[in-house]
Amino acid sequence: MDYLVNLSYPKTEDNEVVKIFISEDNFSTVILLSNDKEYQLLNPGKSGVYDIINAKIINYKSKNLIKLLSFKKHIKERNDILKFDTLMVKNNQLTEFTKLKKSHTIEKITFTQNGGFAPGKIYQIALKKDSVILNSNSYKNLTGKYIGENNSDFEKIKKYLNEISFTNLKDNYSISCSDCSSVETEVIFDNGKIKKVYDYGEKGTLSLLEFYKKIDTLIIQQKWKKN
Repeated sequence: MDYLVNLSYPKTEDNEVVKIFISEDNFSTVILLSNDKEYQLLNPGKSGVYDIINAKIINYKSKNLIKLLSFKKHIKERNDILKFDTLMVKNNQLTEFTKLKKSHTIEKITFTQNGGFAPGKIYQIALKKDSVILNSNSYKNLTGKYIGENNSDFEKIKKYLNEISFTNLKDNYSISCSDCSSVETEVIFDNGKIKKVYDYGEKGTLSLLEFYKKIDTLIIQQKWKKN
């Protein structure tokens, strides 16, 4: 990480802050990484997960991390307005900092996508070592029950869940929104233990957003056979 920059919004002659809405991504803080040819810009406010007030670089065991001060958006956590989060750069992407501990034996992953007011995706996919099963009410041109022909994705997904310390994720994430879509992840691991993560609004963490993207890519690239 070469630069961390906290940006500010312009002010009028009356000293009023002018905040221009461009997208749901919050560009109050950016991180620049350099390579031999150019800089890569990383946005900690990507997808509106963090509504950042300020950020700074901290050093933890000779590793540079990004400490964020941001507004809480989760409607079930109104005791405090502000929260602190710690990010790290991994594979040239920003994600939540995790202290890797035990790698769990994951036996089954069930991912359920629920549509909101204007449902676009409604389905459930179950992944195990020897099977991939999709039950879809609405996803592109897939409707009904399907069996996947390629089981290799399960190993990749379970490896990623261990990398983000899935057992340390909260059980519930939510945003202040009416009729938003939601997702629920259930992981069966270590001889029958169960971890569930419900994410209303799909903005829980950056690592969860990356997980959702992996599931979406899996469905698109999988060769499905209708059951």
